[in-house]
Amino acid sequence: MTRHLSRKDIAALIDPRITTDVVRRNERRLGLDKARIRLNRRVILYRKEQALNALRAKGFDV
Repeated sequence: MTRHLSRKDIAALIDPRITTDVVRRNERRLGLDKARIRLNRRVILYRKEQALNALRAKGFDV
């Protein structure tokens, strides 16, 4: 099992119609900024447990 999630993974968990750009623009609002790991300018990952807890706290069923 992986320990990290990408923006694409997060978008798919929220709703299949959500794009990675929507996740990027709403990162703070979703509470994902605290789970963020920035490897470089292009690769952004999130710590899995923190990201899932943040989404659950916002009312998403993940």
